[in-house]
Amino acid sequence: MGKPIPKQDHKVSKQAAKEFAKRYRDKARKKEKLPDMPPLGFHRSAYDRILSQPGCEAIRSYPALHEDGTATMVLVGVDAEGNDMVDGALMQISVTCPPYCSDPNELNSDP
Repeated sequence: MGKPIPKQDHKVSKQAAKEFAKRYRDKARKKEKLPDMPPLGFHRSAYDRILSQPGCEAIRSYPALHEDGTATMVLVGVDAEGNDMVDGALMQISVTCPPYCSDPNELNSDP
């Protein structure tokens, strides 16, 4: 049986988002082993908050790392020119699988 994603606010500060993404890039540049990226869940409200910004046309996700080295994503709006809207709504506090997973399906299980 799947486990519903718990309600939470995914909002993150610009400074924290910058640090998460930089930590990932620094590790990648040094060719250090990066943690596996688990399935990450975000509530619709996180996407709606980003997409409802004036001028927002899309969402871009950046791989990032928490201070403890666990993988995450930073979500940011993208304007019509393809630029990140870094002064707008940023989301990061994702919910991981496990423990909040779907029932087995073609995306999360081998046949």
